[in-house]
Amino acid sequence: MKNIKKFMTIFCLLILSSCANNSFIVTITNPTSEERLYENVEVDWHEIKSRVPEITPDELVVMCDGKEQVYQVIYSDKTPSSVLIQPSVPSNDAVMYEFREGVPTTFDTLTFGRIVPERKDDFAWENNRVAYRVYGPALAATGELSNGIDVWAKRTDKMVIDKWYKLDDYHRDHGEGLDYYKVGRTLGAGAVAPILDSMLVLGDNFIRAELFENGPLRTTFKLYYAPLKVGDVEVVESRIISLSANSHFNKISVAFDGDFSSIPVASGIVMRKDLSEIYVDNELGFISYQEPKVGINGELAISVILADEFRGAKEQEGHILAFAEMSHCKILTYYMGNSWSKAGFETAQQWVEYTKSYVAALKDPLILSY
Repeated sequence: MKNIKKFMTIFCLLILSSCANNSFIVTITNPTSEERLYENVEVDWHEIKSRVPEITPDELVVMCDGKEQVYQVIYSDKTPSSVLIQPSVPSNDAVMYEFREGVPTTFDTLTFGRIVPERKDDFAWENNRVAYRVYGPALAATGELSNGIDVWAKRTDKMVIDKWYKLDDYHRDHGEGLDYYKVGRTLGAGAVAPILDSMLVLGDNFIRAELFENGPLRTTFKLYYAPLKVGDVEVVESRIISLSANSHFNKISVAFDGDFSSIPVASGIVMRKDLSEIYVDNELGFISYQEPKVGINGELAISVILADEFRGAKEQEGHILAFAEMSHCKILTYYMGNSWSKAGFETAQQWVEYTKSYVAALKDPLILSY
């Protein structure tokens, strides 16, 4: 009876929507037995526009269960292409989102990123759960070289990048978190490097950054790197990183351009000398590493998901490495993320289970219907 009433409600809303011609309803279905929280769904802008011809990106209101929802208009060559939303859907159930004309509420941004010239050209990015940075050209000029990814341990849902850099004391925890992760001349938390004669060929700092989108629900940017010699072959890396709100994982797409047919690569997590926990899931295609506890600062855990690209894992050169093979002009898309024992994940096992559920969601996405 409950399901019958629900579908009758959906049917009536669809009829009313089509008659009014000033709103458009989509249904998002969860086909799995697990609750899905804050997952990205993109609704085609042309579908919205065809139903509500007068709508514009500046006069769009998105509703669900009578509440206004935060959204982000996605552009392609300065033209709207889709609207990003983050529905939460109970197991084996569906929710409806309504798109209509109106004046939207101004929501706080949940993702943010920028180049930081006041700190030697770092590029830093964050969402309401995690934060990261990579090192840029001004730092390279000092001789400090690394293409690794740095993790900031964060325990606030507020944006902290501007605040922490202005305070210039982010190696101490003032109640929101701190930077105590050590990268050095390593891959840090999940960067990628080519393999030559079974050894990593580490790159240097990025030379240029390009910001594509910057909140409120997703931040995406591209990093460019100088040519790198891999034996007799010169390769050029570029890296697109995308971080969405409410997620502990970044989506990273890496390309290596050069005169080669294929090249072995590895994404790695630097390991520490003290005892720490390593987990390798050959079936789901990911590695996970929990760092040893650092005094009152607690423990960080990091995972790298290669999924179908996964070609095994190995402890090597002070890293736990996940291997893949890249052909010429192929893009390797993988996922990297972290947790912190002072921000919701008390054990390494909790983080591993979160990683497993993230992989499962990637393999079985929410279903969008118009």
